[in-house]
Amino acid sequence: MTESYTVDIPALLQPVQTALGQGLSAFSGIESHLALIFSRCMMASHQDLPLVAFDAINLTSPKLRVLRATARRFFDYEALHPDEWYDRLNKLLKRVEARTEARTKLAHWTVSIWHPNGMPIAQVDEKLEARMVPPWFSAKNLSFNPDETMTLADISAFTAKCHEISNQLFQFSLDMAKISRPPA
Repeated sequence: MTESYTVDIPALLQPVQTALGQGLSAFSGIESHLALIFSRCMMASHQDLPLVAFDAINLTSPKLRVLRATARRFFDYEALHPDEWYDRLNKLLKRVEARTEARTKLAHWTVSIWHPNGMPIAQVDEKLEARMVPPWFSAKNLSFNPDETMTLADISAFTAKCHEISNQLFQFSLDMAKISRPPA
């Protein structure tokens, strides 16, 4: 007689679900600091107006295009060394772009059970783990054996990078207050 192996599925999924929330929240912090930089570039007397406009842009890619265009003009008008400021911001924005694909996966994929031998699971054993997988019945997961998954470690690394970028964006926005207008 073989010994049975039992798994508490909700307990197995919980760490990945928690990490998922932390990852999405960390990316939201990035978006907040992008909005702050955009608002500073707009130099509006009512700071909420640029924030409302920036928030109306739903996707990250168009937000970054608008911010790049606005920042370029702002730095040209306001900074003694506009190319240095723009290059510094652009490096940060490229790091944001590098995180958008993973953020999309976190937002649209499913937290599920995964086994290295594939699905359906022939035998429940200690190899069973929770991972993010493409949605069931999607083009990337028709066989229930997706080629690509996200592990708890992947999500944790994403979150840490997002916190790092968010802090750098916030520091950049603070540094923008030190920009001095070039002499006329």
